[in-house]
Order: sequence, then C-alpha cells, then structure tokens
Amino acid sequence: LEKDPGYLGRIRAIKDKGKRKAFESGDWDAIDQVDGALWTYAGLEGGRMVDHVYRHTVSIVERVVSVDPSDGDVEGDGYGVAVCAKGMDQIGYVEASFDWRGVSIQTLARQTIKLYYRTGADCIVIEKNHGGKWLKGVFNLIVPTVPIRLVWASDGKRTRARPISALMEPDRDRPKKQLYLARMVGFQPDLEEELCTTIFDGKEESPNMLDAMVWGLHYLLIKHRQAQTMDLQDERLPGR
Repeated sequence: LEKDPGYLGRIRAIKDKGKRKAFESGDWDAIDQVDGALWTYAGLEGGRMVDHVYRHTVSIVERVVSVDPSDGDVEGDGYGVAVCAKGMDQIGYVEASFDWRGVSIQTLARQTIKLYYRTGADCIVIEKNHGGKWLKGVFNLIVPTVPIRLVWASDGKRTRARPISALMEPDRDRPKKQLYLARMVGFQPDLEEELCTTIFDGKEESPNMLDAMVWGLHYLLIKHRQAQTMDLQDERLPGR
C-alpha cells in the first residue's frame, strides 16, 4: 500500500462483487477468470481426481470416445477427442483429451479406433453436423464393427456447453460425494485452458477439445438416458 496508495480505492471501484472479493482475499484463480467463460480454474481444481486414486476407487459402467470432427482439411481446424466415462456413482469423468492436427482424415480415424480399443470404450460418439456423417463411413471402412453414435446439434456451442459446465461446478445442496457431478481426472492443461478461456464469441479458434468433452459428457449424463440400444443412434442435441 505504501508503494501504491490508490490500490484499495481501485479494488473498491470494481463493480463485479465476486472479483472485488477475489482481489481483497488474493484469490488469484478467481482474478484470472475470463469474463464470459463458463468454466473456472478453481471449479475444475475443486472437482479434480488424482489419476491413481480414480483408477483404484471408481467403478466405471460406461466409457465413450467422443469426437469433434475437423473438416478433413489437413490445414483446417483440429480434430478434438475426449475420453469420458460414467461411474457407478452416476458421476461423469473426463479421463483424457487430445487435439490432433496435420494428418489425413484416414489417419485420424485409425487413431480414434486405436484409442477406442485401448481405453475399452463402449462406443465412439461423433458430432454429425461438421463432417461426422461422412466420417462414420471412414470408420466403417477401417473396422465395420466399431459401434458409432451420431449426435446432432441444433443451436449454439454455448447453449450446449452450459449444462455440462454446471455439472462441473460444486452444488452445496448435494451430498459431499456428489458435490461435483462431472470431474476432471488428472491434469489436462490444454483442455482446461480451452474450458476456462473460451467465451463463444465466434472470433476465437474453435475449441475442439471442449466440444468433444461436451459431446461425451452430454451423451453419458444427459441424452444417453433416452438412447436406444443400437449401433447407430442419431440423437438431436441442443447446440452447435
């Protein structure tokens, strides 16, 4: 304060009550929060599970590899991939995330199928709108027996992401073991940066890993309750 006598005055002038309290308490995670982002670093950290604890304590009932397809252009947007699971506790877990670029669509499909087998996933979830419909044909040419679920978006990315971000924030009205209904497993810095900095203004680079994670958790925790038991399920989800 001796070096900057006006510091307290500037803090008191901050209109955002939450951010003002963050400066007063030195909560740097809250201070770094990006206006307009749906996720916060503090929220992700609060729900995070250490990898080895997760492997030894959570029983998985279903796992998916979810894909936010690129347009097939090697120089185009990244190909977002997330591995998401639902536990017997009915909580969703984000196990891994990837942003693959610079290779052909056939190579991307092979990598996705390898990930499906390596993780023991139950199916691959693909967004139909942005190249997913023809991508299914590429998968079928490589391994026809891999189960594919096509999901169809109709509104905005933010609309689709909002309910998933809510699941990843704590709800003090729930029992302690279900404080978070969706959680990060381990540290995934690239995905976490997308989650905490994307503001859905249409000017930023497409958040491919964020989209893939949202598709996976949406399928497992929200829409999958209505899914039919068939190899190809074409569901309409809110959001694109």
